[in-house]
Amino acid sequence: MTRLRHLAHFLVAAALYYSGALATRCWLHRLGTRRPEVAVLGLHRILTAEQASLVSSESAMVVLLPTFRKLLQMLREQFHVLSLSDFLRGDIPLGPKPNCLLTFDDAWRDTYENAYPALQKAGLSAAVFVPTGLVGGEEFFWVERLSALWKSCGRNYKELGRALGRELDQAPVETLEASITLLKSVPAVRRESILQLLALQFSSDTPNAIDMFMSWDQLLEMSPVVEAASHTVHHVLLDQEDEAVARRELAESRETLRIRTGREQRAFAYPSGSFNERVRGWVADAGYLWAFTVRAGIYGVGHDPLTVPRTLLQEGNITSPWGSFSPAMFHFRLTGWR
Repeated sequence: MTRLRHLAHFLVAAALYYSGALATRCWLHRLGTRRPEVAVLGLHRILTAEQASLVSSESAMVVLLPTFRKLLQMLREQFHVLSLSDFLRGDIPLGPKPNCLLTFDDAWRDTYENAYPALQKAGLSAAVFVPTGLVGGEEFFWVERLSALWKSCGRNYKELGRALGRELDQAPVETLEASITLLKSVPAVRRESILQLLALQFSSDTPNAIDMFMSWDQLLEMSPVVEAASHTVHHVLLDQEDEAVARRELAESRETLRIRTGREQRAFAYPSGSFNERVRGWVADAGYLWAFTVRAGIYGVGHDPLTVPRTLLQEGNITSPWGSFSPAMFHFRLTGWR
């Protein structure tokens, strides 16, 4: 987001929030629906400023730790924050405060190191969607590996873009963001072979250790506060995989988490939010009763439990132009602004 656009959004958000217009809109909506609703919030990485300067993740995945702490303070004061178990049981009150559920994707190590202590201090619960094949290993996620490769190329990035385009019979790719989008359109096995080939052609640094995933011991330690749920085995994009691969990823992830946590697994999050009706059917067949998307919106009791909307949060959409947490921007985000 450009600084000018950020400023414009902030001014609109502040005007609506501090005038009471957003609160009135929310009150009228709740009065009209008269059924419990939940704002499901999606986060990825909670980082210190120093860590954020070192990671290979996209900026859209990052919320800084001071911002996160302020977010938790506001949620505690203004919302009824559910645990994942509350949500799955349907223990969703229709009370004076709106309901919300905090979720984290991917089980990054910083979820354990940074988010978990902040949640403990605030007395709040959350859920983490776990790619079971990445937890406890030394493997970096493919996006971070690609980002590290892109950065290593420096001024030769155009050559890398041409090589990637040739591998996929596409025009040369000019940005990291475009290369990520392009590689999301191929199955995981094909994507991995391309990344290995590019790594041989272009020298690459490995991502920083900050970009690693948590261990199983850390995941279990968090479990009274941060409950684990499924996110496939290898974070494959299910709509790009054949049926056999997709069904195996769904079943193995669910069974591994059941064994590791001792809890029956009923909740799932679509990696990168990628799903269609076929994928939804595979998820249901695998025994999941709930599945979370990345489509913005508020979940209402009685809606399709296999397409639960989530509002994704990042530093840029919940802070003021001066970098501080902004309740106005947060509430504006809940209205569906992207």
